[in-house]
Amino acid sequence: MNNVTDISEAGRDAAVLTDAGSGGLIGRAVLADRPLVEHLTDDETPRYVLRNKKQGVTVERPDGTEEYAPDRGHSGAAVLTDVRVLFAVGRSDGDRTVSVPLADVV
Repeated sequence: MNNVTDISEAGRDAAVLTDAGSGGLIGRAVLADRPLVEHLTDDETPRYVLRNKKQGVTVERPDGTEEYAPDRGHSGAAVLTDVRVLFAVGRSDGDRTVSVPLADVV
């Protein structure tokens, strides 16, 4: 992730959270299925968004590793909220998301 945006003032109305479809703030859609804001709960407060046009997320678990990478028209993003880090990767065949509670972040 290479671009960090402080959205603490704009909150849920920040363009990077609400943009959907092609184009938008970073020249390509973040997600294909729905905007980032729709992945947040009503009582969650977004603070920062980290964006990356080409890289996704690697999830390492005891039973193996999963790679989620954006396709050509989409991006990867991490949203830091007051309760978790939400990793989201846009794909035309369906977006991928992974959440990590802040209590689990070392």
